[in-house]
Amino acid sequence: MVEYFVIINGVQAGPLPKEQLMTAGLRPDSFVWRQGLPDWVKAESLPELADVLMGDSAFGGYARPEETVNPYAGQYPYGQRPPYGTPQPPYNRQPDPYSVYGRESQPIPHTNWLPWAIVGTVFGALFSCIGMIFGIIGITKANAANRFYNEGFRENGDMSNSSARTMTIIALVLGGIGFLLTVTGTTRNLMNQLMDMVN
Repeated sequence: MVEYFVIINGVQAGPLPKEQLMTAGLRPDSFVWRQGLPDWVKAESLPELADVLMGDSAFGGYARPEETVNPYAGQYPYGQRPPYGTPQPPYNRQPDPYSVYGRESQPIPHTNWLPWAIVGTVFGALFSCIGMIFGIIGITKANAANRFYNEGFRENGDMSNSSARTMTIIALVLGGIGFLLTVTGTTRNLMNQLMDMVN
């Protein structure tokens, strides 16, 4: 047997069989819900309740009111679950406030500079102190970029990712220069030692 939930004077009643709806005070503009409905609807929009509403009209001479916004949209009766496979609207559905500010609904694919920034930092620590500083800044910026992209903020992510790329490249270049100077100096020392031994 189909049972209905109904809002009468702002108070939820039910579940009630169809035969009891009129005695409960059902009106054409009353919001009702039953299994199979995706949301609360006005009673007058359900053809299956036409006979109940006709009886109400005959006894009460009810005048149809102006269209109003459904305050119960997105809510299911307390303790009820929709049938399997029916999408359930969220309770007290609210618009996503971040959508106003350009937030995207999915993580944004991007180039992750964090691993390279770590390599640049280590490389700089071994061969160039200045390169290590740029590498640390690159790590900070790459972390910020990844967070922004994962939260859907493309513009902020692009700015942080651009800074991370720049800092990382500088760190790698300075580390590479330091490495070359170290290798060159070591080679020169070895050559000098060999020349001394030969002489």
